[in-house]
Amino acid sequence: MDFRVKILNDYEAVNSAKRLLYDVYIHELGWVFRDDSPTGFHIDKDKRSQPILCDAFDKTSIWFGAYKEDKLIGVARAVQRNNTLGKLDLELYPSSSLPSMKRLFQGKEGCQMIEVQRGAVAKDYRNTEPSVIQLLLLFAFSFAQEKQFSIVCPTVFPALETLFSQAGMHLVEKNFTYGEGEEEWPTFIFFCSSDELVQVLKRLKRVTSKRNASFLQERGHQAKRSKFNVV
Repeated sequence: MDFRVKILNDYEAVNSAKRLLYDVYIHELGWVFRDDSPTGFHIDKDKRSQPILCDAFDKTSIWFGAYKEDKLIGVARAVQRNNTLGKLDLELYPSSSLPSMKRLFQGKEGCQMIEVQRGAVAKDYRNTEPSVIQLLLLFAFSFAQEKQFSIVCPTVFPALETLFSQAGMHLVEKNFTYGEGEEEWPTFIFFCSSDELVQVLKRLKRVTSKRNASFLQERGHQAKRSKFNVV
C-alpha cells in the first residue's frame, strides 16, 4: 500500500490524531482512564463536536501522522520536556523510581530526550505491508536523529518488543506500570542514545517481517491503558 508519514503541525491535523486516539483507545477498546492520572487524561470535543482524547502533553508534543491518500490512518507522538511539568510522561509515575529508571534519567535532566508513545492505527490498516506503525517509528526516529535527540520508548506489545530489540535498542526495564490495577500488563522500556541512532535506524529499516497478529490479539481483549499503547 502507498502510505506517507508527516509531522502534524496544524490544529486540524492534531485534532484528527486525537480523534483517532479516542476512536481506538476509548470507543473501540473501552479503556477507562484514571481520573487522577498524572498525564491528565480527559475527553474533550473538537470544533465539529467530535470526541477527542487529550492530556497535559498535547500542546508541546511532536505529532506524527500516517496517511493513505488524504485519510489519517495512524498516529504517534514524541513527548519533550519543554512543558509546564518539565518532565517526560514516564517520569510522572512511581515506577520511574525503579533502579533501572533512575539510572536512565539520572544526570540527564538537561538531556535532549524524547519519549515516543501514544501510537494507534485505524482498524482496517493494522495488518498492512509495510506496517503502518513501523513507518511511523522510522519517521519519528529519523526526526530524532536529525535533531540529535535520545529516545525512550514504552511498549507492551511483543511485536514491538522484538522490533526494538532487533534494532539494537537497550531494554531498560520490563516491569514498568502506570498504576492501573491488577489487570495492567507491565510495560517494557527501551532506550537509544542520540549517538546510537544511526545504527538503530539502519537495523530498523532491515526489519521487514509482517506482524502476524493485530494488537488486540497480542495481549488479549480485556485490557487497560498499557495494553492500548502501541509505542
